[in-house]
Amino acid sequence: MAFIDMPYRLAGEQPEHFAQYLVQAIARGANPSTYIMGTPGDIPYGALDAAAAITRFRDRWAEVYRDLLPVATIGLVRPDPLAGPAERRAESLAEFRGIYEALQQTHLPFDVVPQAGLVEMAGNGGLDRYPVLVLPDLSLAADAPGCSTPRSRAGATCCSPVRAGSTPRAARRSGVPRRSGSPRP
Repeated sequence: MAFIDMPYRLAGEQPEHFAQYLVQAIARGANPSTYIMGTPGDIPYGALDAAAAITRFRDRWAEVYRDLLPVATIGLVRPDPLAGPAERRAESLAEFRGIYEALQQTHLPFDVVPQAGLVEMAGNGGLDRYPVLVLPDLSLAADAPGCSTPRSRAGATCCSPVRAGSTPRAARRSGVPRRSGSPRP
């Protein structure tokens, strides 16, 4: 779903940039949908014509796009941005952003997986399609029930893909805890 903001709020999108966003979304298997606020025709939305043309193109070639599947074989886990103290959150997000940028610059296809969704995705098989699961600093989450050492629920969940054949790549504090069970600094 893409929202075209109102030009009078000085937030209107450049039509070409918005068109590129939709084309990239289609190339990754998305079904584009665009919405505006207000009555069509009352406010000039420069990007609306571009969005309409791309949506019509996708509809005309629906048969070609119907069975597209994501090609990402790497899952990059995004740390919970609301967990832990502000200083640690900033460090965790900086680490995530650094890995994100590195993957982007090497043109490796990857998906961002929210830390909050790991347990559910592990339960429904959603993590099975990632041979590599990259775990930036995830040590901020609550302890997992049933774990003998203090670990995050997400960290405990990451054991599941290992058993299924995935290769986790832990970074920084997501690595192996100390013998005492406390996370590494």
